[in-house]
Amino acid sequence: MQNACPHRVECGFYARFGHRKSRVWKNLVQVYCYGKMMPVCRRKSVCGEDGMVPDADIMPNGERVPEPFHLLP
Repeated sequence: MQNACPHRVECGFYARFGHRKSRVWKNLVQVYCYGKMMPVCRRKSVCGEDGMVPDADIMPNGERVPEPFHLLP
């Protein structure tokens, strides 16, 4: 069974984009929330450092979700 990010329950990014159908979103969530990129997730490190929860539109790489991505299912 895969490991999952311990912060995904309260993660606004996961709540907003984690269940989208687009391959882009599925791949992004898979590698950051369940996969090999989890240790470098900027959202996870911010939650761990000071308990602050980043805005939901901040991607795991620390950048804001590009506007065209919002149109993906």
